[in-house]
Amino acid sequence: MSLTSRAAIVQEAVASLYAAKQRTILALIGIMIGIGSVIAMISVGVIAREEALSQFRQLGTDIVTIRKLRSPGAGGRWIDVPILLKDALELPAGTRSIVASAPMIEDHGKFLHAGRDFGSGELFGVTAAFADLNKLRVTDGRFISDLDFRRYYCVVGSEVAQSIRNAGVERVVGESIKLKGRLHTIVGVVAPVSGWGLQPFRGNNVVFVPISTARRWFSSSDIDQVMARTAPEVHYTVAAREVSAYFRGRSEKLRVDLESAKELIEQMQSQSQLFTLLLGAVGSISLIVGGIGVMNVMLVSVSERRREIGIRLSLGAGRARVV
Repeated sequence: MSLTSRAAIVQEAVASLYAAKQRTILALIGIMIGIGSVIAMISVGVIAREEALSQFRQLGTDIVTIRKLRSPGAGGRWIDVPILLKDALELPAGTRSIVASAPMIEDHGKFLHAGRDFGSGELFGVTAAFADLNKLRVTDGRFISDLDFRRYYCVVGSEVAQSIRNAGVERVVGESIKLKGRLHTIVGVVAPVSGWGLQPFRGNNVVFVPISTARRWFSSSDIDQVMARTAPEVHYTVAAREVSAYFRGRSEKLRVDLESAKELIEQMQSQSQLFTLLLGAVGSISLIVGGIGVMNVMLVSVSERRREIGIRLSLGAGRARVV
């Protein structure tokens, strides 16, 4: 077929499309919706997966959380064997896979300043290593120090600090805040955090106190969990075995569970792939529906021009020219 014939066929096709503007526009809209829905669905799945994974990576894939489990006792009963503070602090020295540890105690209570109630929030008894493991940045003052042994000092989150500023206080550091009837001096303010990944808290309405102080007046003095950092190139399964063996060596009935950012990332990647496939399947259905609509339009166009097609064939037109 010569270029002239091809150009004539293209011109005739364009003229036919232009002659049926409404039908052409509807067909194009159906094609665009079908293809666009597939692209959008798959893109949403990929973006959601990458956003979730990036939050874990920001905290660090070498971070693990150690939690105590209930252990079987006599008579079929389950008992809570506590993690001792000394054992938690000596974890890096007792294992090759852990290089830093930060035990913590969690509670909940009201925040009072100058007789005003600022609501309630999370209370954490922590050590100095807690800030480094959670990548907390102090905007004013300092964080809890290991030298603050049984001192009534505290570090407040950004929301607590802002509530105190709204009461007319220019500098939060040095002010006193009452926690469960006990006055604590504020020594630092933590920058806003997003609350994601393996962080034990999910917001900025939080107060940190020395763990030695927390054990004196928190509802429970038992260590709830221990955050730790693994050595480079150490797989979380190896760290889990060493940590479990370490605590069993300290207390025969103590059982712990280790949660790793790497493990969560692997699980999320697998789930995200299924999620993306599901979205792609839903988008494909839209594409099929749009394709059926376009096919119907084409069948109508062909049925309307059956006589014209017959005349063309009788005059010797080939299949390519008819198409």
